[in-house]
Amino acid sequence: MNFFISRAGEDRDVAVWIAAVLRSEGHTTTLQDDDFRPGQSFVDQMQLAMDRANHFIALISPHYLAKPLPLKELYSAVAEDPLGRKRLFIPVRVAPCEIPRLIKDIIYVDFVGQDEAQRRQLLLDAIAPAPGPWPPPLAPSPPSSPSSTPR
Repeated sequence: MNFFISRAGEDRDVAVWIAAVLRSEGHTTTLQDDDFRPGQSFVDQMQLAMDRANHFIALISPHYLAKPLPLKELYSAVAEDPLGRKRLFIPVRVAPCEIPRLIKDIIYVDFVGQDEAQRRQLLLDAIAPAPGPWPPPLAPSPPSSPSSTPR
């Protein structure tokens, strides 16, 4: 899977850590710190990264919620999958903050108060394939045995 990691500048260290965890599990990531180069258009690189990504990880923090470019990225991801059926948007709360009304219904990963091992497990659980449909389909009724069929 390919992940685009959206972050505010102040959350760079967490973004780099998440990218390292995902890469160690065989995934690819796009992170501005590693993949955007001088001379490139920042906005164009964001668009290309979002187009390539199977999942968009947003590092939710007071800094992220206060900046226009990260919010634009967040709005784009939500607009593309507003009900979360494709699980395109995976929010990760990395600092205490109020979750914005626009995404309050989206289940998020909460790193706040967790140690590194817990954060790693939460992240890996969040990117694991979703279980089958809920509720699970009803199993077909077993066929009647010949001796119990009415005549």
